Amino acid sequence: MKKFTLLYVDDEESNLLIFKDTFRRKYQIFTAISAKAGIGILDNNKIDLVLSDQRMPEMTGVEFLKYSLVNTQNQTGF
Repeated sequence: MKKFTLLYVDDEESNLLIFKDTFRRKYQIFTAISAKAGIGILDNNKIDLVLSDQRMPEMTGVEFLKYSLVNTQNQTGF
């Protein structure tokens, strides 16, 4: 069975590590330490679910989620 892919973006590395360790058995996990790194992952992978911290240095979580929605519509079919 194919694992769903999740992308979690957070500027706190400890949160990324805990998230990945918790969900890695059931899902294919991608993590990014910044919005810029998250954009790179989005551009090169099909991601089923995106989660993001709200307060990050480069852009807010809402801005990042808006980017992901606009730039991955062809991948998800929404």
